[in-house]
Amino acid sequence: EVLRKKDSEVLTAERYFADAQSNYAFSENNYLFINGNYEVDPFSGYVHSVVAAAGYGRRLYHSDDALLDAELGPGYIYRKFDSDEVALAGASSEDSWLIHLAANAEVNISSNAKFRQQLIIDLGDTSTARSETSLSASIIDALAMKFTVIVRYNNKPLDNKKSTDTETSMTLLYSF
Repeated sequence: EVLRKKDSEVLTAERYFADAQSNYAFSENNYLFINGNYEVDPFSGYVHSVVAAAGYGRRLYHSDDALLDAELGPGYIYRKFDSDEVALAGASSEDSWLIHLAANAEVNISSNAKFRQQLIIDLGDTSTARSETSLSASIIDALAMKFTVIVRYNNKPLDNKKSTDTETSMTLLYSF
């Protein structure tokens, strides 16, 4: 994900986020996962943050039109402070162990519309949550539109930062 926003030629938001996960299914509804993400957000007070987690996942519900997955496992987070925060914190970084919880739901509303909800909660010294809600609909053949709302929460934001950040987007998708 890439986010860049300017208001009156002034950069007011910038974020780069990469997330990858691999699953190993050992039965029809059970799997092991390993997950990692990397984020650069100059407006958060951190140069970057890295999260890695591994654990157990289970498909709780599955039908032709819907699914619900849940995951639980230990993880680790590392965050490097920017220069302003280094002066305040007296350290260049912070790190901690965490408990990684995730849920993913998908519902086919019709033959050409889908609702998705993803929730990721990392509980540690600093707890964070990320909720992504989206509705996508096919327009013509391989062309679709997607409306997304992302809410990010941090229970201990750095100085002068808000604990909740929201992002809304409308996207055109092309499948090939």
